Amino acid sequence: MEIRSVEGCVDFDSPEKPSVQMEREWHEVGKRNFMRETAEVYKKIARNGRVTKDDLARWLMHTKFAEIRGKNKTLPHEIVAEIAATFSELDLNGDGIVTLTEFRRYHRARFERVVQELRDVGQ
Repeated sequence: MEIRSVEGCVDFDSPEKPSVQMEREWHEVGKRNFMRETAEVYKKIARNGRVTKDDLARWLMHTKFAEIRGKNKTLPHEIVAEIAATFSELDLNGDGIVTLTEFRRYHRARFERVVQELRDVGQ
């Protein structure tokens, strides 16, 4: 299970602004689903109940970057740098371990940024 994307929350054919749709989705069912979905994804990534940079890299190599990785089983340096940057964003206290709380805060902040960006462009 993946965390829902913007496309999963928005009907782009609707006359209602996407930012309004996303906020309604969050208030109606999004928060409950968000809590469950982030916990499920976190469990898939975590080893021993915690997420390290290696855990995140392993999970991303088999999901988001599987096609890029291909048969070589290695990733380009740019992708490795992206994984490191993502981990740094997730690891809010800098202790080298991402907790479920940090994971949820990161994804909630991403959601809020998308809503704000849509508002900024009048969507």
